[in-house]
Amino acid sequence: MTEEQKKIQDSLAAKYGVPPETKKDERSISDIINDLKKNYSQRPSQPEPKDLTEADITQIYVTEYKNQVAYRNKKFVVTEEFESETSQIVAWLAGGYLENRWLYLQGKCGNGKSTAQKAICATLAKMGMTITAKSDMDLSLLGQTMQQSTIQQVRQRAENEYTSLFAVPIFSIDDFGVGNEKFTSEVYLRRYENQSITIFSTNLDFGEIEKTYSSRLADRFYEMSEVVRFWGDSYRRMK
Repeated sequence: MTEEQKKIQDSLAAKYGVPPETKKDERSISDIINDLKKNYSQRPSQPEPKDLTEADITQIYVTEYKNQVAYRNKKFVVTEEFESETSQIVAWLAGGYLENRWLYLQGKCGNGKSTAQKAICATLAKMGMTITAKSDMDLSLLGQTMQQSTIQQVRQRAENEYTSLFAVPIFSIDDFGVGNEKFTSEVYLRRYENQSITIFSTNLDFGEIEKTYSSRLADRFYEMSEVVRFWGDSYRRMK
């Protein structure tokens, strides 16, 4: 066991209050995925959303977006880019997700993707939908725990959480592409198989998905996604 692995084990043991097990060999990701597939069961489907007009959804979304901007102590400014992004997002929320199950928010750093993503999730919640939100790095940490932890209870919790993401009704994933693809790809492939609603924010275009992951995964993004491009400059650099 490396020094880094020992630190992870000790911190997990302290967090969950359980002693380490007898040393086990680190498992390969392929072995982990094969074990998970054997024990995986389908989750319940998403209930029907509330019957809201497109105008209602627009009002909710814009309000939630303003709330997110205010939380960051920034000034909300209506731009042509914002209006275009909002129109496309609201159309997806109002029923476009029935055709394109994935919403792909793509653009450079700091131009509002994560803000929009949080506003989308808040809007969906007010529509009566259930959302699970994580970052791509969260998935990597789950995978690392499944692979390296020698604590049975911790490893089992990580496996249960990981497999639950295969078919939670709506999954919102921030910073897609920053995690370790060997731990994250399986979740996206399984959500494709389940035709599960998924929201991504990312700097990657589809060509970069093919380079970073695989043409197999990139093809599924092409098929499943409503793509919203964010063109604005980084708000983090505005004073």
